[in-house]
Amino acid sequence: MTHSLGPDRTGKTTSEFTLAGGFARRGRRKPLFCLYCGRPADTYDHVPPKVLLETPYPPNLRMVPACQPCNGGWSSDEDYVVTVLAYIGATSRLQAKAMEGGKVDRSLVGAPLFEDRLIRSLSVTSDGEVAISVEMDRIATVTEKIVMGLHALRYGRGPEPEAFSCIAVVGPGREPPPALRAALGNWPGMKPKRWTTVQAGVFGFVFVRAPSGDAPLWCVINLHETLVVVVRCPAPVVRTGGRLASPPW
Repeated sequence: MTHSLGPDRTGKTTSEFTLAGGFARRGRRKPLFCLYCGRPADTYDHVPPKVLLETPYPPNLRMVPACQPCNGGWSSDEDYVVTVLAYIGATSRLQAKAMEGGKVDRSLVGAPLFEDRLIRSLSVTSDGEVAISVEMDRIATVTEKIVMGLHALRYGRGPEPEAFSCIAVVGPGREPPPALRAALGNWPGMKPKRWTTVQAGVFGFVFVRAPSGDAPLWCVINLHETLVVVVRCPAPVVRTGGRLASPPW
């Protein structure tokens, strides 16, 4: 399953706003604004979301300020991504989720309409294997939101969500596009890029310079050693006062 690298979906200009509140440095108190919409924030959102991780969770999970609607607004799409991972992944943890009584199996029992939609997305290939037609827009929605949070935590204040665009999703058994291999240094004689591991075998990411010149940065996410997702990112915004006062991974 591959979503080829392609042109940006938006082309919109970006704006920026302040990440403050609980991340205020040196005791300064500032208004708390939602990272995703800019409205007043009354909660924090985990980056990456805990639903994509495994228990016991890493002790150093990071968060960004969010409003309640945004914090829960991606829940159904995040659940969908977990379901897809459980049915296409080969790791024991993912397969356990899809087995009878597993986390994904239990959630489908309680959501018959979702289960029916999932069943209708299945098909049999010419060689007799069962395949699933993945809703790529839902994977894009989740990963763009995650990368917006990672970008903010790495570089400080950031642009609006429209500035982040999912441009590739590489599934099991598929070779990554040559441009992605080049960006990761995945060629003989090149030094591989250093990844940040949030949870070993579950979630890792790396920011790399886009080789094609069509964007300043790419963020590459590895989900459960099953999906590799590439999201086009804007250039870091220069911010006085440094990065967010949040512990590193």
